[in-house]
Order: sequence, then C-alpha cells, then structure tokens
Amino acid sequence: MQVKYTIGLLGAILLSATSAMANPINQPIPVAPQIGARFTTQGAGTDPVVGVEGFIPLSQVSGKAITYLEGRLQISTDSGALGSNILFGYRSISNSQRHVLGTYLAYDRRNTGDATFNQLGTGFEILGEAWDFRANAYLPFGTQRQAIGDRQTGSLSFRANELNVEQLQAFQEALPGVDFEVGTKLFNLGKGSVRGYLGGYYYGGDASFVGVRSRLVARPTNRITAGLTLQSDSRFDTRLIFSVGIQFPANRAMRSRLSAINISDRLGASPDRQASIFVDRYIKKDLELAINPATGQPWEFQFVNLGVGTGTGTFEAPRGTIIGALPIAKPDSIIYVQAGSNPGIPGFTIPDDVSVISSAVSATIPTQFGMVILPKSETDSLPRISSSVRLGSNTRLFGFNIANSPGTGVQGDNIRNVAIAGNVINDSGAEGIRLTNMTGSIIITDNQVSGTAKTTFPSQSPGILVFGTIGSTTAAITGNTVSNTSGSGIAVGVAGSADMTATIDGNRVAQSGLNGIFADAEGNGKITSRVTNNQVTGSSSSFKAGIAVGSRDNGVTTGTVSGNAVSGFINPDAEGIRVFANGNSQTKATIVNNTVTGNRRGIFVTAGDTTRVQATLENNTVAQNLQEGIFVTGGIEEDSLGTGSPQVATIVTNNRATGNNISGVGFGDTVGMSFGPGARVCLRLENNKTGVLTLADTANPLLGEQFNRPPLSLLGGRLAVELPVTLTNFGTNTIAAVSPATNSIWSSTNIPTGTCQLP
Repeated sequence: MQVKYTIGLLGAILLSATSAMANPINQPIPVAPQIGARFTTQGAGTDPVVGVEGFIPLSQVSGKAITYLEGRLQISTDSGALGSNILFGYRSISNSQRHVLGTYLAYDRRNTGDATFNQLGTGFEILGEAWDFRANAYLPFGTQRQAIGDRQTGSLSFRANELNVEQLQAFQEALPGVDFEVGTKLFNLGKGSVRGYLGGYYYGGDASFVGVRSRLVARPTNRITAGLTLQSDSRFDTRLIFSVGIQFPANRAMRSRLSAINISDRLGASPDRQASIFVDRYIKKDLELAINPATGQPWEFQFVNLGVGTGTGTFEAPRGTIIGALPIAKPDSIIYVQAGSNPGIPGFTIPDDVSVISSAVSATIPTQFGMVILPKSETDSLPRISSSVRLGSNTRLFGFNIANSPGTGVQGDNIRNVAIAGNVINDSGAEGIRLTNMTGSIIITDNQVSGTAKTTFPSQSPGILVFGTIGSTTAAITGNTVSNTSGSGIAVGVAGSADMTATIDGNRVAQSGLNGIFADAEGNGKITSRVTNNQVTGSSSSFKAGIAVGSRDNGVTTGTVSGNAVSGFINPDAEGIRVFANGNSQTKATIVNNTVTGNRRGIFVTAGDTTRVQATLENNTVAQNLQEGIFVTGGIEEDSLGTGSPQVATIVTNNRATGNNISGVGFGDTVGMSFGPGARVCLRLENNKTGVLTLADTANPLLGEQFNRPPLSLLGGRLAVELPVTLTNFGTNTIAAVSPATNSIWSSTNIPTGTCQLP
C-alpha cells in the first residue's frame, strides 16, 4: 500500500509540474513540483540503492513558507528488495530573511530481502546562505529485530563435567538513532556551489555505538546533485559513500532566466536525512548444555589426564587414571582420556552404559543439535593399554593402543549395543576383537588389527570376530585394516536360533591365515551379509578364500559380494571368492562387480550333502588365476564328495573370465561340473567374455584328480545349461566341443530359457 501511494504521489508531481506558471523576474517564485532519480552506494547498515523521488508543494506563500509532501521508492541493487518513504514537512523564512527554518515527520519502510522493518522519522533544520544545521531522529516501530535463517552450532567447550554448545543465530535489527551536522558553503562550482558538513550520529539496538561523519555536497547545476560521505564508527568501521541524483524540473525551473540564488530558493530542497532504515546484521551467541537425546539429560563427563591429573574428574581438575574414573562414572556418561605422560594402562572392564573415549580420535556424540565432535579431538597420541579391555552393554571404546595383550585385545560376551572405533590392536594372544553371543547394534570401524594368537600359536584366531547364538544383531564392520592374522581376517556368523545383518564395507584385509572375510550361518541361524568395497590380499599361507559366504547345518545365508578386489590366495585349497553350503543349509548369493585376480581359483560356487545354492555372478572380472576362473559345481564341499543331492542354480552374466588356468592344471576359464549321482547343477550363461569353457557331469575319474580326494569314481550327476548360450571371445571352443576335448564328459542336457532356478 505504501509503494502504491508513493507511485501515485510521483504521478501527481508530474501533473503539477506541467501546470506551473513563470513569474516576473524579481518577484518571489513559488516552489515547483519536482521528480528525480538517485543512486547511492552501500553504507553502514544500508544497501546500495537506486530510486525515484518526488517533491510536491501542498501549500505555500511564495518566497516565505511552504508545506510539502515528499515520496521516495528505492530498490536495492544487491537483493532487489524494495524500500519507500513518505515525508510531510514545513519550511519558512526567518524574520531576518537570512535562514530557512524547517521540520518534518516521515514514515519509512524497508524490505531487506530477509525481513521488513518500519520506522518514524522526524527532524529540524536551519538552512542559511553562510551555514546550515540539521538534526534527525529515527524511531523504528513494530518488529524491530528478526531472526534470519536457521540456528547454527558454533564452537564446543567443556566446563566442570559438562559440554557447552555454542548456538549461533543471525539477526537483522532496525536501529533507533539520531544524527546531526553543521555545514557551510566552501566554494562555487559551475552555476552552483560545494558545501561541506561535519557531524556525528548515535545508534542504539543490541550494541549501541557512536560515529562521526563528514560530507561534501556539490550542486554544479540546479538539476544535478552529487555527494561524498566519509563516516566511521566502532560497529561498521570506516565507510565511503557516493551518491548522485537528478531532478526535473530544477529548483529554479520556474524562472524565465537564471539569476543569483537567494535564500528562498532553498525552500524546495529535499531534506537531508538517512532515507533508508539503518539495519544492523549480527550473530547472537548462546551457550547451552549438550543433552543426550536418549535420556533427555545433559551429557556427563569424567576427565582423565594419564599420569598428570590429580583432581576429581572435572575438566579443570582431571583424574590421573582410568581405573579411578570407572567406579564413579554414571550410566550414559563418558570417560574422556588425554594421553598425558602416557604411563601405560592396565586392562579394565567398562561398566554398562559407559563410554571410554580418548582425545586422540575425532569422536562424535548425539545432542539436541545433532551429532557434534567433542572438543580437544585428535590432539593426542593413542594412550597405551597393556591387557584386555572387556566391554559391557551399551558401551564404546574409541582411540586406544592395545598391544601384546595375553588374550583377546577387546572382548565382549552376552552383551548388546557396542561401538569400537579408532583403536590400534597389535599382537594379541587370541583375537584382536571378539564379540560373542551379541545382540543389538555392533559398530566396529576405523580400527587397525594386526597379529593374532601370538602366544597360542597355531590357534586360528580371527582379527575381528562377531558371532551370535540368540536374538538379533546388526553389525557394521567398516574402514578397518586387518593383517597377519592366524585365522580369518574378519569373521561374522550365527548359530543356534540367532539372526544377523552384517555390513562389511571398505576394509583392507591382508595376509590372513584362513579366509580374508568370512560370513556364514550354522545351526538354525540366519545371516544377511553385505561384503562390499573391500580390498583383500592373501598369500600362500592363506588356506581358504579371500571372501567366503555360505551356510552349514540348517543355516540360511543371503549374501551380497560387490565391488571387492581379491588377490593372492594361491594355496592349493584356496579361492578368491567362495560361495558354499553343506549339511541341509541354504545359500543365496549375488556376486557382482568384483575384480578377482592372481588366486588359485577365481570364483568358486559349490554345495554338498542336501544343500541348496542359488548364485548370481554378474559383471565380475576374473583373470590371471592359477586354475579355474569361474567354477560352479555341486557334490563336492569339505568332506562331502559325490554324496547327497545338492542343488545349485547359477546365473553367469556379463562377466569377463579370461587368461586363467595359467598353471596349466585347472579346467579352464568358465567351468560347470556335477560330482555325484544326486547332484543337480544348472547354469545360465549370458553375454560373458570367456576363454576355455568346460562342462562335465559324466563319470570320469581323470577330472577328479584335480581335487586330490578319493574316491574319484563318484564323479557324475546332472549338469543342465539354459538355452540360448551367448559367449564371446572364447576361441575355438563351443558348447559341443568342450575342454578337455571330448564330448563324453557332459551329457549335453539343455533346458528352456528362464528355468535355471531352484524349485
């Protein structure tokens, strides 16, 4: 409404200007309506603006007094936001005829793009031939302060046993204030003059301040006005502001010819005031206690500075030992440990619901403001622990060096919900990390585990073991480095009636004694495993697979093996990736986008006894393995050879299996076999790039020699291939001419499209 009124005012000015009449030269001249435009650069508390303005006399006594209305519409050149002014003023010539006395009342409105503010303004002025004086006051009303954007979390700090979180909120505030100035004519310029002013200002608000201001105002003609302002204060420092404006018609446009400017000519000058509402932008900082969302209570800390602290456990007076902090730690509290003189820490047990975290790692905790990083993080070396750490339920262990423990480095049994992160665990007497009969959430991330079973050789102890027998468990094992273990690098599994969902992602596993990564379900357990983006490297001493996913007894396994790089598993009984089942179990596996090179066998899918295996092999690169590239078989698994009635259905699509069998001992790049009369193996071969293809299900003792397991005469069963078969880059081999180069080893059983799946 304000903007519409201002535009209407400007239109009225134009109409009034066209109807004005000229007076005789030496008679007092009435002030004519004026319209103009002005540009002003950015100043303290204001945006750069361009605008239109108008001045319209409401009533006047020519050359003596005037009542007028002024309107202005401004647009920020930064944000495009609008501002406007309406001003009602009165001026008169003093009795001495040497000064113009004036006053006004104004309403201002400004949209900053983020907030809208309103204010009233008033002022008093004395304009003379020799000197000028003016003073203005600005009084915002309505909403004077508005929050801008969302609250942000700033710095964090400890105090006593608590954590303070700085909260930052941006505000815009319209400031009340006053200004004044005194000026005089300095010299003539063109047909006009240059005036200089010196003054000051005061603004209140959240933080009041005082400033000084000087101005030069040049009017070289009656139409053009230019100004240069220099101001300085403690809030906005020093600013230089430029403005330029043009008016039509000029102040003296009603004269028939130019004559000397007299004092009455200043009755129609635009009032000099801060036309844009002064808006301060600032950040307000508040300190709040960090709240644990799980309890609704402030987080509590016990502080330890090893070998240095002698206090009661506050941040200002930490304790000197972890053992001293454990008995007084309340549930849901954190023992925060600095390395100090790091004299070495004996083994300890973490009570339920307590976390032990060192300042050597970047640790995060949940708060009402989201996850925050604890202060002082990553400022120390890892404190040393010389024996085992035993976990309770709902506990965390972050950022310690556990070396030469006579037993397991970190262990937990019959507990729930633990997190182990950022630790270095070397040369343990048994496993590096062992969690058994677990339920709830298990997080094991960014640890380094090296050397297991150093004091109990030849025990086959995994670097990381998570095993459940009851209840449900969700395990995330990510970003760890595991090397030189006597058993598997990482092993997860279930037995009894347990079920587990395990994610094993982004780990580096090297030189394991058994499997690099192992996931299986035993008993009546169920496991869903995702083994993704790991780098697994073995050696001739690695007795099993780089990655093994399978089931035993009556277990049920669903596995995804994706994006891994596996190499170096060259032991005669080893593979890069192994999918397996025995007993009466079931395994369903998806093997996709892996790179499997330089192993004994590449990808091995196998089943024994009365098991069922369904596997999808897609987009894998399997090359330069010593024997077979992709090997799918039924009837041979561990101690089962040619017995039972295993069923295996495998889809092999878009793989590249070339350059394998480099030892000259294996059967080829892509191999399908059935061992034993009861075995049933089905293959779907689509769009694979492969070298030597071998299919075999007819009894032939020579083919069994590779496995070195008597009795060899049990080779047999049924191998079915789904039609059509699409293979490329496989030389002279075809489905009818397999390698070894005899058709007698395969019964040539073909089945229709879409039928290669378990019933």
